[in-house]
Amino acid sequence: MTDERHEQPDDHERPEHDSWDDAGASVVTEGDLEQGRSPARDSQEQREEGADPDPVALAMDTEHADDVTATDSEAKWNEEAEREQRANRSKTIALWSSRSLVGVAAIAATVALGFGSVWAFGETAPSHIELRETERLAPQSGTQQLVCPPQQVRVGVPGDAEARSLVGDGEAAIPEFEDAAIEQIPLEGVEDAELTVVSAPSTSETIAGVSVSDVGSSEIQGIGAEACSSPTWSQWLVGGSTATGRQTSIVLANPGEQQARVTLDIFGAEGPVSAAANSGVVIDPGTAEVVDLASISVGNAAPAVRVTSEGGPVAAFLQQTTIRTLDPGGIDTTGATVAVSGEQTFLGIPIAAGHTHLDDEQHVDAGPVLRLLPDGDNTEAEVTFASDDGDPITTTLNLTDGRVTELPLEELGEGVYAITVESEVPVAAGVRFTPTEGASEEDFAWMAPSRTIDGEVRFELPLDDEGLRLHVMNSSDEEQTFTIGEEERVLAPGQVVSLTPPGGEVLLSGDGLRASVTYEPDGRAAGFPVQPSPTAAGALHVEY
Repeated sequence: MTDERHEQPDDHERPEHDSWDDAGASVVTEGDLEQGRSPARDSQEQREEGADPDPVALAMDTEHADDVTATDSEAKWNEEAEREQRANRSKTIALWSSRSLVGVAAIAATVALGFGSVWAFGETAPSHIELRETERLAPQSGTQQLVCPPQQVRVGVPGDAEARSLVGDGEAAIPEFEDAAIEQIPLEGVEDAELTVVSAPSTSETIAGVSVSDVGSSEIQGIGAEACSSPTWSQWLVGGSTATGRQTSIVLANPGEQQARVTLDIFGAEGPVSAAANSGVVIDPGTAEVVDLASISVGNAAPAVRVTSEGGPVAAFLQQTTIRTLDPGGIDTTGATVAVSGEQTFLGIPIAAGHTHLDDEQHVDAGPVLRLLPDGDNTEAEVTFASDDGDPITTTLNLTDGRVTELPLEELGEGVYAITVESEVPVAAGVRFTPTEGASEEDFAWMAPSRTIDGEVRFELPLDDEGLRLHVMNSSDEEQTFTIGEEERVLAPGQVVSLTPPGGEVLLSGDGLRASVTYEPDGRAAGFPVQPSPTAAGALHVEY
């Protein structure tokens, strides 16, 4: 086992490259940071104060809500919504639950409060909100659930654009978990294609899994790996392309017992994509569907997809296949993320010393890139690149709401980077990297940001040791001791360590950790963030 700690030696300059200027990036100097200045911060101070927040955006931010008490501003927005309701009931009922809320049929009314409440009014709307007594009901033990992506699926062949076929080998690797049930659900319209679903009581040990797909045909080659993920109602897929020779598919799985209707909102460098095809994809209980992204947005070289579900939560994955003229250009499967404000971090992103791809239309996507999309408003994002062989590089990007921005990374210089994105507006983000050995155009990998892990995660890595790395970061403000296998390690705040994980099962435990896995065997590339424990059902608030 090797231990390479990411420190900050003396010399590392910002790359001089027009592509950063084209992306709207500006450098923050060390002097600026010492004086507390940054374009992002300065522009925020200049913004007009007192503007009302977007009530819809407020309403969707329910992840950390812990009560149903309305502020004065929320009461004003609620009064406006009340006048539009014209309901026939005189009682007011409020239901709040982190898991069961979205399944309520009247979910559209929740935008008024911002805390996931459902309100019904009489014919005359009240002029104020009357606070009721509330009771917190603890549910019985919930169920934690994970869905593992299928092997690589190809959509369309010459002469049959509707054809669906399984082209990858491999399977999901699931450790043995107490009281866990494993089942398969079919991928509709694709022969022999299935997704693995893992379920267990929330009182048992936390569950995890990894799915690997290996493709080696004459037309399609590459390797992909992705962690199994929890179904949810709102998520983002950042990656892929529908430019010539690029095929991107979205896999939607509904492991629950209710029908789910999924809406796909597509964005690109030119802005949102309007298409009737994305208005609703119906997923029957216990099944999965595959959607060809080109059927909604053809020629989109930088898509980002917002996936929202009604009726039941879904798991979403994005698969890309690249063929450059007649040459295989790689495959990958990536999982979903959430658009968040604050800080997002990508760990272990490898950047090669040079790239062998040609500067032509067929190879413009054969290098590493950071892809960002703000959700709800224009903003400036501060992006920091930290490696083990140079001082951090910090730049700012001007981001336009609804438009995808890409920042090429190939001029950063050789190294393994931790990339941090800080913003005051929620931002969806993804990173593409290519092999650091061999021809970079032969494969690629998309990676979502790493989420915070508090507690224990146990997973298997069905991958060879060659080119396999585990990256762990202490994202807290205090020193943390974490366990990898049977060995304890200490990380200072913000410190990153990269190591070769032990063979077989990997046990990672600690608080305030973020982690990812990268894999570069024989000129190919794969990577994924280590997922935190699945979330079980939350409490239920009843107001009367």
